[in-house]
Amino acid sequence: MITLRLVTPYADGFEREVDRVIVRGVLGDMMLMENTAPIVTPLDYGLIRIFEGGEEKQATIHSGYMSMKENVCTVATRAFEWIDEIDVERAEEAKRRAEEKLAELENDDDGHEEIEAQLSLLRALNRLRHAKYR
Repeated sequence: MITLRLVTPYADGFEREVDRVIVRGVLGDMMLMENTAPIVTPLDYGLIRIFEGGEEKQATIHSGYMSMKENVCTVATRAFEWIDEIDVERAEEAKRRAEEKLAELENDDDGHEEIEAQLSLLRALNRLRHAKYR
């Protein structure tokens, strides 16, 4: 067993003893289980799969970092959302708004608003891609 800690700056965290975790790093998926070597790595937009007592729970994560040390896996992410709680209509609307904003900002030299719109689009696409796993 390992201790999994999911932390975000915006919501209550999640801490539980689990059998193993599969998480999407920037270089691909990683499985973390008891006695995994220490590691720290940046995370990509993707899915985290949590295995506990023969059950699997899945959530989307929106980038961040993961560390594993002494059988404690800490996932620090901007946001995570259980896939069975994803509101597909809301995600579709967020995708539409982000795409419209990006089209408006095509000739914007500032870039700040464009980056925010790109991140909004990434979050919406991540939710929609993984909602199919419900």
